[in-house]
Amino acid sequence: MTSEMNKRCVIYVRVSSDKQVDGYSLDSQEDLCRKRAEQMGFEVIEPIFREEGVSAKTTKREVLQDMLCFCLKRSNNISAIFVYSLSRLNRNTENHLAIRG
Repeated sequence: MTSEMNKRCVIYVRVSSDKQVDGYSLDSQEDLCRKRAEQMGFEVIEPIFREEGVSAKTTKREVLQDMLCFCLKRSNNISAIFVYSLSRLNRNTENHLAIRG
C-alpha cells in the first residue's frame, strides 16, 4: 500500500474549444486540482497535462493518451489523476470505464 508520504498524482486539464482556452481558464482548473491534491496529501508530479480546444467525445486525444502512458509506467508510481470535473476527462460512460480500468 502507498504510504501517506509518497502518494503521487498528475493533473489533467482540458477545455473543448479555442474560445474556452481564455474564458474557462486552464490555470484555474490546475490551481483547484493542486489545492485538492495537497489537501488529500498527494505530491503533484510534472508535467501538467493540458489539452487546449479539444472535445472529450473520444479518448483519442494526444495529451490524454500521453498522460495515460505516463501513468502506466510503474517507475512513475502514480496513484491518482486529478481533474477539475469528470467532464474534463471524458463525456461518455464507456470511455470513463476504459480509462479507469
